[in-house]
This record gives sequence, structure tokens and C-alpha cells, in this order.
Amino acid sequence: MLQTQTQPRPHTQLASAPRHHGHLISGSLPELREDPLALLARVARENGDVARVRLMMDVHFINHPALVMRVMRENHQNYRKGALYDRLQGMLGDGLFTLEGEFWKKRRRLVQPAFHRQRIAALEEPVARRTDALIERWSRAAAGGTPVDVHADMTQLTLAVAGDALFGSDLLGEASEVGRAMAELLEVLDRRVSSIWVAPEWMPTPDNLRARAGKAVMDRVVRRVIEQRRSGPPRADLLGMLMEMRDADTGEGMTDEELRGEVLTMMVAGHETTANALTWTLWLLGQHPGTDTAGPCLPAVINESMRLYPPAWLIAREAISDDALGGFHVPAGSTVLASPWVLHRDPRFWGPDPEAFRPERFLGKEPVAGTFIPFAAGPRACVGNHFALLELHVVLGRILERFELRPGTGEELRPLPRVTLRPDRPVQMYLRLRRS
Repeated sequence: MLQTQTQPRPHTQLASAPRHHGHLISGSLPELREDPLALLARVARENGDVARVRLMMDVHFINHPALVMRVMRENHQNYRKGALYDRLQGMLGDGLFTLEGEFWKKRRRLVQPAFHRQRIAALEEPVARRTDALIERWSRAAAGGTPVDVHADMTQLTLAVAGDALFGSDLLGEASEVGRAMAELLEVLDRRVSSIWVAPEWMPTPDNLRARAGKAVMDRVVRRVIEQRRSGPPRADLLGMLMEMRDADTGEGMTDEELRGEVLTMMVAGHETTANALTWTLWLLGQHPGTDTAGPCLPAVINESMRLYPPAWLIAREAISDDALGGFHVPAGSTVLASPWVLHRDPRFWGPDPEAFRPERFLGKEPVAGTFIPFAAGPRACVGNHFALLELHVVLGRILERFELRPGTGEELRPLPRVTLRPDRPVQMYLRLRRS
């Protein structure tokens, strides 16, 4: 349990956190490779709120909302994103997701206004239009009794929405090429995140060559769009909003390279996380027919889905200076891990049956700070959370108004922890038109 100090002491005089018992030589690496989610749950169950886990080197795993909020909000200036995110920077470029320090602060000041709720509300129309096109296709599947692959369709939908929202067009007619390029990038990103050792990007490994090819396609499309938009009239899509932003202190806008980094990050990371959230929600509703999704119940359903299957299942930070977490010493340079997957299923905060799907948990209630972090928390929380929520509400609202969904097979759907938490297989579901 969380420990408290009656008299503060220098961090270096505090005890080290308890070490999770692993293999004498390999530590917890075998468990990590076999089942990362089970490993993190076991570490929390056996060691309490702070534990050291040996994965080549010691990392600190925290599992208490007060500690999560200290790292992500109260003492956030002492934590950078760290080596795990450094692995992604070469492929994603310099965007908010990977930048650090003063570079991140400046970029956040520029980008934040584009994501205010009032501006994001203007993007509802393209989300609704793309959803209606999907509904038309699904109606034919429902009439023919043919199952649909929900995850594949949600991925295609959110990619199309991302193109509309960012560029105001279907990626200039290159949606299929861009889709293939992003699929390549995501596969390589998955392996870079989950591998113990990663080859430097200059080495001509198969993964690096695939990543370069995928990134080249994305760069070509994004650069051409930016060049065309610089010479044309302003537009109200997300790229247009980003292009018009100016730093309050200097009056400077974003350069083409800065825009490219942000757009690439939003395209690759944004559509994948939203597609997964949509898929898990529809699958859960198929497992629980009769769930009320009308009115204020739909936001509760979405929150409960993201509680059980958070798009980001692991959040990493690196301590810049020594810190104290839960009464234990955390040395400078230490990697600190928090898992929404574990925290969201902790019975201390969610009751005796935390793995059950119960949207009423969120009806008229606000979770305690730090217990529900699907978009992380603090200054480095996901800047696109309002757009993600708008997309979830619009897509699900329109789909559920038209269809009831039922699972296509009796097989259990398992989460696959990679860059995001995606299903481990195609999600086949049957559709039935609702009566008017």
C-alpha cells in the first residue's frame, strides 16, 4: 500500500523500492515477452504500489493514483518521456508525442488552441459523413446476414476521418497508398516498442527499410498538402487551424517541418487508438445486449470501455533528478512505468468486480484523479482527447441508432499489447437493423 513520510528526508536516504521476484539471470524478461499485461498485474498484486522490475535494467512500476499524479502532474517537470519514446522519434518526426523540454513547451503552446472544444466541434460533419457511408455498407451486410470485420472497418473509418479532419479531403485520392504506408509504420513501431534491443535507424535492417519506405510515402503526401495549402485560402480543417496558430510571445507560426511532424503523429497514432476504442466498445456491447446507450448513457459506455481496454496500456516516464515515490527512492535516470490497464482494474478504486462491464460506474460520478487515465494526465495528456471523444460519440451514436451487434464466433477476444491495445484477431460481428 502507499506509504507516507511523517518527516521528509533526502531522497537518497530513503530505501529502494521492493524488487519483483524474477529469474535469477533474465529477471522478468521472459514474463514480459510471454504476457506483458499479466506481468504488470502480477507485479502490482505481489509488491504493492511501487516495485522495481528487472528488464535488462531496473524500472520502477507504480500503481497508485497519487503516485501517477505526482509523476504526470505535480512533479511533471522532473520527468521526460524517455528512451521508449526516443525509439519512435525518427519514424514519427518531431511532434508533441516525442518532443521534450522547451521544444515541447513551445510546440504545445502553438498547437493547444487548435484542439479547443469549440474548434473541434467544427469537425463533426466529416465524422458523421464518413460514418453514414459505413452505415450504408453495413446495411447491405445486415440484409444479407453477412458478418463484418469491425476492427478492419473501424480502422478504415478512422483513417478516412483523419484525412478529412486534417486535410479536408480523402488524402488527395491516395488513401489506399497512405493506408498501406501507415500499416507498415505501425507494424515496425510495434516491434520497436516491444523489443528489448532495437537496431539504430541507420542500419539497413528489414524493419528499418520498411519504416523508411512508409515514412517516405507519408512525407510526400503531407509535404505536398502543406505546400498547396500555403498558397491557397484558409480552411477550417485541423491542418488549417494548425497553420494559423501563432506563438503569443513571438508571433511565429509553425514551420513546414513542424507541421509535418504533428500531422504524421496524428495520422499514425490518432487513427489507431480511436479505431481500437471503437472496436472494443462495439464488441463489449455485443457481449452485453440490452445495454442502454441513449442520452447520458453513451458517454458512460465509452468511458467504461476505455477503462477496461485503454488505448494506451502503458505509460513511461524517465526521472531527470532523484525523486521519492511512495516513500521509496527513485534515482535520476530511472524509468517509471504506469499501466492504465492495471490501474483501471484495481478493486481498491473500482469495487469488488473491476473486470465486469458496468457503464453505471460513470453515471453521475467523476473518477478520483489518477484512477482513470485513458489519455494520460497532466500537461502531457493527449492533446487530441477532445477530438477522439467527439469521434467516438458521433460514430457510436450513429451506428447504435441503426444496428444491434452480436458476436460472430464464440472465441474469446484477447487484447494484444503493442503500441496500442488492439484485438488479437479479426472481430467478426453480425448486424441486425433496429426497428424504426
